[in-house]
Amino acid sequence: MGSRQTENLILITLDGIRIEEMFAGIDLKVLRLVNKKGRLVDHPLYRKFWAPTPKQRRAKLMPFFWGTWMRESGSIFGNRSQSSNVLLSNRHRFSYPGYSEILTGEAHDDVIDSNENRQNPFPTVLDFLRDRLTADKVGAFASWDTMRWIATHQKGSITANAVYEPYSHPEAEQLSRLQFETMPPGRACVTISTPLNLL
Repeated sequence: MGSRQTENLILITLDGIRIEEMFAGIDLKVLRLVNKKGRLVDHPLYRKFWAPTPKQRRAKLMPFFWGTWMRESGSIFGNRSQSSNVLLSNRHRFSYPGYSEILTGEAHDDVIDSNENRQNPFPTVLDFLRDRLTADKVGAFASWDTMRWIATHQKGSITANAVYEPYSHPEAEQLSRLQFETMPPGRACVTISTPLNLL
């Protein structure tokens, strides 16, 4: 079998999702909180999403993610039951410091301590890729406008598209239209950095 060569890299982050549901599907502890009367096994969510194993449950809850994406071309980190631990080291535990830590590889607690729209003072992995590729092959797409400032420490050095902003790249017209059918800003945050020819 020949060696595989990576042509595109996409980093996707989801803000606010719990690892319990991500890796093990429906969480009975949470379901018990919403099941005010009657037997748990009779609850519609139990009937729809329960299965004997964590892998079966997570596939029911997120069928495309686990059934197509992860099976065919994805990698995911953070499943503690498999000793795949991902831990943030910043002490702030909110969005800008967390995303900056992901993109720079380290926490900068004394400098990055708010969610203000201010340019990231530290080079990110997107800056690294831009310097080795070209600016038109690196981009950040997000549902939170502050990602424009977090993604790079040089304003305007990469494509930054955020908060339901149309994107006119010919290979991304359908994706640009689909973004207006998703949750409103602040409800979900997806950050993608990718060579634009993938879109």
